[in-house]
Amino acid sequence: MNYSIDTGVMPQVNLLRVCLSCWSRLPNRHISSSLVSKSRSIPTLTCSPSCGLRWPTMMDLAGLPKAPVVRREAPEEFQAKLDEMEATKQAELEQLRKDLAPPPVDPENPESGSQKGAIPGSWPPKSLHEIMKVDLLKDRTPEQIEHIWKEYHVSKDCVFGVVKEMDYEYLMEKARVCPVFVYPLPRQDGFEFILSQFSGKDVYFTPLIMYQTQKEKALSCLTLTHFQELKQEKGIVLMAGQYNSDILTKSEALILVKQMTMYYSQPGVERFNLVRLFNHMPEKFHYQEIISEYKKMKKMLEKEM
Repeated sequence: MNYSIDTGVMPQVNLLRVCLSCWSRLPNRHISSSLVSKSRSIPTLTCSPSCGLRWPTMMDLAGLPKAPVVRREAPEEFQAKLDEMEATKQAELEQLRKDLAPPPVDPENPESGSQKGAIPGSWPPKSLHEIMKVDLLKDRTPEQIEHIWKEYHVSKDCVFGVVKEMDYEYLMEKARVCPVFVYPLPRQDGFEFILSQFSGKDVYFTPLIMYQTQKEKALSCLTLTHFQELKQEKGIVLMAGQYNSDILTKSEALILVKQMTMYYSQPGVERFNLVRLFNHMPEKFHYQEIISEYKKMKKMLEKEM
């Protein structure tokens, strides 16, 4: 079916234009000027040139942000600026490392300077002040301190990390109940077991076979320490450790630290049952169980940092 529409019966509507600044009705000359050739952009509809200046003033009064001015730069200039920013950042980090580092210890007077009581090459230190100027961290956020701690140690042969206050308290609570445990470390023909023992804020790792033969005289292959100076104020605990490169590689030291975290952390409740057995019911403890746990965590434990 075909329908025809009689436009003559439709109401006639006059086209209305208003000023975009003061909302007053525009005269017909504005209407006609706005409907010019399509090849040109339609001009702004304002009742006068001066009226159009009111709009940005109103935006300023409203507190609205102004659009930033974007400059198109050549790729070479943009890359040069990025390189300059990166170089500046690296220079600032290097200067920060120098500022944080305490003055060297006089071998003839180890009690001098900020490293009071420290002996060159000794580990663990008694406090964070022996390895870093803590006062320079007071105005930093926990996130900034974590980044600084990483940059401070990344080029050193050591292991390090940052622990949240709640996680540290949970770790210490478990360590007081079960201070000793053993971790498997993969070797070419199987696994070697490494014994760990908490002593306050420090953790000592020793090859089990070496401990069985030498007892307390056995050398530590890895020693971790936790620095609590920023715990209350910043809610974090800094951790660092040195390892014996004659016994462990850095990757193996990291594997031991990761295993300690997996067994003593809050989520590792089921694994901690093995720690309880080792400390309080050794007759029920089986080494094959921690080997099985290692195989379950193998991908995460051996992942490169």
